[in-house]
Amino acid sequence: MSLLTTLHAARRGITVASEGINVVGHNTANATTDGYSRREMTVTTMYPLYRNGSWLGQGPNRASFTRSADSFVDQNMISTTGLQQYSKETYDVLSMVEAKLSDSTPGSILEAYREFTESMRGLSSDPEDPNLRDLVVMYASRFTNSVNEVAEFAVDLKDSLRTDMETSMTHINDKLATIANLNMRIMSTGGSVSAGDLQDQRDLVIRELAEITGATVRFSPDGQANVYMDGHILVQKENYRELQYYEDSSGDPQIAVQTDSGRITVTDALQGRFGGRTTAYAQVDEMLSSLNDWAAQFVSDFNTLHQTGYDQGGNTGLDFFTINAISPASSFSVDAGILADSSTIAVAGAVAASGFPEAGDRDVLDQLIALEDSATYGATGAYTARQELSNIYASVATQVRAAQDNFDLQSMRMEDINELRASISGVNLDEEAVKLMEYQASYEAASRVISVTNRLLAELMEVV
Repeated sequence: MSLLTTLHAARRGITVASEGINVVGHNTANATTDGYSRREMTVTTMYPLYRNGSWLGQGPNRASFTRSADSFVDQNMISTTGLQQYSKETYDVLSMVEAKLSDSTPGSILEAYREFTESMRGLSSDPEDPNLRDLVVMYASRFTNSVNEVAEFAVDLKDSLRTDMETSMTHINDKLATIANLNMRIMSTGGSVSAGDLQDQRDLVIRELAEITGATVRFSPDGQANVYMDGHILVQKENYRELQYYEDSSGDPQIAVQTDSGRITVTDALQGRFGGRTTAYAQVDEMLSSLNDWAAQFVSDFNTLHQTGYDQGGNTGLDFFTINAISPASSFSVDAGILADSSTIAVAGAVAASGFPEAGDRDVLDQLIALEDSATYGATGAYTARQELSNIYASVATQVRAAQDNFDLQSMRMEDINELRASISGVNLDEEAVKLMEYQASYEAASRVISVTNRLLAELMEVV
C-alpha cells in the first residue's frame, strides 16, 4: 500500500512539475508582449493519509495560478494614460492653429497686416500715383486672404473634430462591451492560467479606452474591473452602459453616458484624446470668435473713415472692405469696386471748385493710417488692431506651451509607472531560467521515483 501511495505522490510531482514548466514557458514566450503580467504557480503539500498507524505523504499539489499585478499601479497607469493622451491631443491640434497664426510665418495675418499698413504709408508720399494705389489694393487683398485662410481652417478643423468624435462612438461602445464580456469570462474561468490571459486582454482594452476618453477603473479582489467616467459607472462586471455623442444648441460636441432615464453629460470630465479634442475645439472656437470680432470692428472703423473721403474722380468713398455679419473673418474681402479700380480709393479730405480733390490731399489717408494706433480693440478696448491680433496668437501659443509642458510631465509619470509595473509584473528571463531548472530537476526526480517504485512493485509481484 505504501508503494502505491509513493507512486501516486510521484505522479503528482510530475504533474506539478509539468504545470510549472508550462508556466515558465508561457512567461518566457510573453516576455515582450505588451501588457503581459507574469504568472506564478503556488504549490502546497497534499494532506497526508493515515494508514495502519502511519502518516503517508501524498506529494505536492498545485494550489493556484496567480497573476503578478498590483491593482493600484494598474489603476494609476490607466488614469495617467488618459491624462497623457489629453495633453498630447490638445498640443497636436492647437499647434496646427498656432502655425497658421504665427507672426513669423510668411503670409500670416500679422505679416499681411504689416504689409498692408506699410502700403498705406507708401501711398501717402504720392496719393495720385496709380502704382502706389494698385499696391494698396494688392496688399489689402493679401491681408483679407490671410484672415480668410485662418478662419476657414478653424471652421474646417472644428467640423473635423466633431465628425471624428461622432464616428468614434461605435468603436468606443464596442470596447465597453468587450470589457464587460471579458469580465464575465474571467469569472467563469476561476484561477486558471487562462483567467490571467483574459485579464491582460481586458486591461489592454481598458487602456485603449482610457487613451480615447480618459475613463478610469477600479479593480475588485475577485479580478473584476469596474470602469467609470466622472464617477458614473460605465462597466460593472458583465454589465455596461454606452456613451453617446450629441451637439448642444450652439453646435458644440457633447459626450454623455446613456441611462434608462436619459443621458448624463460628461464632456467637461473627458480626458484622453476626446478630452484633448474638446479642449482644443473650445480654444479654436474662442480664437475664431475673437478673430470675427476683430474683423467686424476693423472693417467698421476703416469703412467709416473711408466713406468720409473722396476718390480721384471727386466721388465720396465707398466701403473699402466687405464682410458677412454671420462669419466676418471668413467673408472678409476688399470691395469689388476697389478691386476693379484703385482710383476709387478715397484718400482726400475735400474736393476743390473743380469738383476734384486737390493734388496731394491725403487728409483721410492720414486718418486711415492713424487707425493703426487706435487702442479700441479687445474685450477691454485697450489694444490696437495689431496688438489684438498678437493677443489672439499669444492665447493659442500659451495653450500650446501648457499642453506641451503637461504632456512632458505626464510622460515622465508614465515612464515611472511603467518601470514600477515592470518590476512587479514583468518577466525576468534569468529568474525564469532558474525556475525551469528547478522544475526540470523535480520532474526528473519524480520520474525516477516512479521508475524505482514500479520496479519494486514488479519484483514484489514476482515474489507473490
